[in-house]
Amino acid sequence: MTIKAPVLLFLSALLALCSLTYELVLAQILAATLGGTLLRYSTVIGLFTLSLGTGSLLFGLLSQERQSSVRTLFLTEYGLALMGLLSPFLIVLLEPFRLASNVPVLFELFYYVPVILIGLLSGFELPLLIAFCTNRSEEFRVLSFDYLGMFAGSLFVPLFLYPRFGPFVGSVTVSLLNTIGAGVILAALPSPRPRFLLALISALSIALILALASQNIWLDWIRKWFISSL
Repeated sequence: MTIKAPVLLFLSALLALCSLTYELVLAQILAATLGGTLLRYSTVIGLFTLSLGTGSLLFGLLSQERQSSVRTLFLTEYGLALMGLLSPFLIVLLEPFRLASNVPVLFELFYYVPVILIGLLSGFELPLLIAFCTNRSEEFRVLSFDYLGMFAGSLFVPLFLYPRFGPFVGSVTVSLLNTIGAGVILAALPSPRPRFLLALISALSIALILALASQNIWLDWIRKWFISSL
């Protein structure tokens, strides 16, 4: 089983954009919630980079059989879509417990778990895509589109996503893009299993529900952040 080269390049750019966008959104939420903007961005990007490398190393434990790799790639993207979708909301929902806790640093450390998980799953992503390349030239093109996707994500967040939508609607939007990528991968399977289709539909449903609820959560988050900064 193969994935056509143009589809591989599209997926490489789109999924890299989504992964970096998730991390930048989390960095901004952590900076607004915990303070220390430079520290939060540095630790998020550092942990993301470390997790990318760790995920790539763990890829060696996976089966190299092509059909199995398509399923693994779909599940990886499905996991990324859910993590990117739910992580910002989870931080906000847990913030009152952190403030009331006698050991708030434990919550601060827990807030970085999504950063690491997204990095690990993203580390699986690129080797899985490269596994479908048919020659070295195609591998280099996939690598270059991955880097281009990350560069696009670094501009997409500050210039478009965050000013227009904020972190919560923004995370929903990017999760929907990630889910589209998972759908493209699902279409590459010769006979998609019902549970995969159900998983895709459930991710879309959760995204749409959170999109409707996120405006109020976003306003509450701004209000709490503004009051705490006075």
